[in-house]
Amino acid sequence: MMIKKDPPLDQTGVPKDIKKEHPEWFSQPRKPPSPDHAWNTALPATQGDTQSWISDLAKQADARSSFNELLDT
Repeated sequence: MMIKKDPPLDQTGVPKDIKKEHPEWFSQPRKPPSPDHAWNTALPATQGDTQSWISDLAKQADARSSFNELLDT
């Protein structure tokens, strides 16, 4: 069997000059837009009252039963 240096067909048997059927399969994904931090400059770090009740609940000795009582209300 003789192997040519530059055969007109690739390994699939399709001529090299025919474009692939699904070029989007091998294209690079688009980069996401750069984050725009300017939209968040007007908002404060915390909005509203801090929820100290959950910290107080965690500090209690019997936090599990207190939490269950809170859920029962």
